[in-house]
Amino acid sequence: MNLYDVANRTDRSFRVLGGAVRSTGLKWPGQTQRGVTLSAGARFEIVRADEFIWSQVRKVSPGWRARSGDKGAAARLRILMRAGAGEAFELADITLSDTQEPQEILLDWPVTRRASGDFSLEFEAFPGASVELSNGPLLDMRRHLTPLALGRGLEVGPGVRPAIKPAEGVDVRYVEERHPSEWRDLYDKDRSATPVLTEELESRYVVGSAVGLETFEAGAYDFVFSNHVFEHLPNPIRVLRNWLRILKPGGVILGVTPDPRYTFDCRQPVTTLGEALREADQEGHEIPMAKYERWCRWTTPEATPQSLIERNYSIHVNFFTPETFLAAANSLKSKNEISDVCVRSSGNHKDFGFALWK
Repeated sequence: MNLYDVANRTDRSFRVLGGAVRSTGLKWPGQTQRGVTLSAGARFEIVRADEFIWSQVRKVSPGWRARSGDKGAAARLRILMRAGAGEAFELADITLSDTQEPQEILLDWPVTRRASGDFSLEFEAFPGASVELSNGPLLDMRRHLTPLALGRGLEVGPGVRPAIKPAEGVDVRYVEERHPSEWRDLYDKDRSATPVLTEELESRYVVGSAVGLETFEAGAYDFVFSNHVFEHLPNPIRVLRNWLRILKPGGVILGVTPDPRYTFDCRQPVTTLGEALREADQEGHEIPMAKYERWCRWTTPEATPQSLIERNYSIHVNFFTPETFLAAANSLKSKNEISDVCVRSSGNHKDFGFALWK
């Protein structure tokens, strides 16, 4: 569970029961971490934690570490599991030394059917010292992919914040459904958030479909890059095939996409290989009503499919984990449609990166 994200966006499950709890970057030796800080005596809970994809496999080591937030003072952190029937199970009770040395958190999940239904998680920092609770390092998944974007290529769906910039050995075009000159009127009514593109960058925009890339010549490009776009595109295996069409032999598809287990999609059923293959057997990339209904049920229950459609809201339509994405990519590899694939991920991290070579 990405505790930083849950607290940062005040997920509907997140409740502070006492004291101060805040999401923050933690300046730990060697690397900045992302997590939450609990003041001395603070408590918070994750209500209906059983709805989270993360909880389906109850890991003994969830990838959390903790340390005392006050130099020279020992701290104590307790984590409870409260079942729907009102029973409480202690998952961890750890004393954090006054040296501020981080300690791994191990959870003692109860093996009982009584705790297989609704449950919440409660975190408590005892009086005496604050607690810094990390769920992993601060990472930029793009950093390891962008050096592979060489030669002639496309970045699909960059909005007005392209990640790949033209440089020596990099000739990039940006594919968007609208020209950037229209973006301020559409998405930035107060005209304060949208950055101003240079004339050179703006000249590189091409209005077109990120799904099909139909107007682009086959076998003419070295790379296709996307950043938090792939999850919006229905029929994902067919999308990858469309992108592969324009690549030269040895060309590469590069992308960063959310890991639903650790984002606001944390309740969404994961896209399976079977689901992706069934879609790949169908023509087109229309978003069926069932996708809107699924989004509303698990991610935004306060919305309706019709309200999303009326305002042209771009929902997520596939929910791959690194493992299920790799399975989908390997289905292409088994048919010699790609030569290799690499997926880069980290536990409790909001997204993962992938590279597929033609």
